[in-house]
Amino acid sequence: MQTKTRILLASTLLGAASLAQAGTSANVYVVSDYLFRGVSQTNDGAAVQGGIDYEHDSGFYAGTWMSTLGNGAGVEDDIYLGFAGEAGSISYDIGAIRYIYPSLTDFDATEIYAGIDVGPVGVKYWYEVNGDWGYLEGNASFDLKEDLSLSLHIGSTDFNGGGDYIDYNVALGKTWKDLDWSLMISNTDISGDDWTIVASAGYSFDL
Repeated sequence: MQTKTRILLASTLLGAASLAQAGTSANVYVVSDYLFRGVSQTNDGAAVQGGIDYEHDSGFYAGTWMSTLGNGAGVEDDIYLGFAGEAGSISYDIGAIRYIYPSLTDFDATEIYAGIDVGPVGVKYWYEVNGDWGYLEGNASFDLKEDLSLSLHIGSTDFNGGGDYIDYNVALGKTWKDLDWSLMISNTDISGDDWTIVASAGYSFDL
């Protein structure tokens, strides 16, 4: 696996920090495929994922998130911190994340990120601190009816040295029986890629 592809083992599930009341929470999920920026990290297999998050009233947050990888690759462990807030109708989020792979060599990486949201639409940019890649994404989320939401995503990965590509997905999410359920269809413009359907179920709770 080439050095430039190590970012494909990173997580985008942490998302933007919530602006909810301060506290500590945890989450556990099962996914039918772990996609990162449109590319499977589990060879199209399932993964178990979970994390712990802390949020302060000031907007500061920190957390850790982990996923199984399969194929003898062990696990991915992410550690992140940042600051989220609001300025009028605009929400913002800035921070840094460290990706750690105990069973892999030379795959650990660090990104810094910054994003803004206006209503249901947001943009975010992630930059690898050594300049090996950058990632620009646009997201939109809409409430269709009670406990049912629609999410749209498009992202562009820019590698230093070539291999750039675009990923995109559409997802439906619903809370049912105290669980968070989602169904996503995803693809990239990488030659030979096909549409992938990913189902997930999880549970979040306060600590």
